[in-house]
Amino acid sequence: KTGKEILASGKTSFTDFCPVTYSESSCAYEGLKRPDGTFAASYKGKTYVLLTLKALDKFMRRPEDFCNLQLPAKVPPKPLPLQELPTGGYLELGTGEALTDAIDAVGNFKPKLPFISVTDSSLIFVALYLKANNKKNPLFVRQKWQAALDLFKSDCENISFLGRKMTRRYKPKEHRLPELDKRLERFFDLEKCPSYLTSMKKPPIPAKAPCKK
Repeated sequence: KTGKEILASGKTSFTDFCPVTYSESSCAYEGLKRPDGTFAASYKGKTYVLLTLKALDKFMRRPEDFCNLQLPAKVPPKPLPLQELPTGGYLELGTGEALTDAIDAVGNFKPKLPFISVTDSSLIFVALYLKANNKKNPLFVRQKWQAALDLFKSDCENISFLGRKMTRRYKPKEHRLPELDKRLERFFDLEKCPSYLTSMKKPPIPAKAPCKK
């Protein structure tokens, strides 16, 4: 059997905790870590699960140093599988920290995309932020969404830039800021769906105000 199968059967020693990690923490409560079953070893008819390959190596070299450890009276509770939790608990454990960070970021930035409401701009920001910071995605995917988030933020800041730099009276092109025409062109391009929205599976744009084609 594999370590994960043994772990699922509940027949591991040391109550599913890694004895090496616990020993190296000087038997502190914080050192009680439950491995995922990737690394396991048998010693004197008992099976132990280890947190890392390094911990497995240490156990295999001197198993007698770790097989007689005593657990404290109070140990961390066994976590429930996310799929067995109610919706509120699932969101809190599965995405709570990420959502908190995203809401904090949107509150600091206060996004407003041209032609889109503040509420929908905030939803787009949160969606892009979560995609850019999803640690389960490969690095290149996170980098792609981070670039999309940076472009979105630049589009939001374009409003205040144009408000500061545009004058009431018309100025010939040779007397205008070189960047101004490009910024104006980008501003009106946003009447259509920008690329970072069309690349989403479900852009958070309300049905009553669809992107113009």
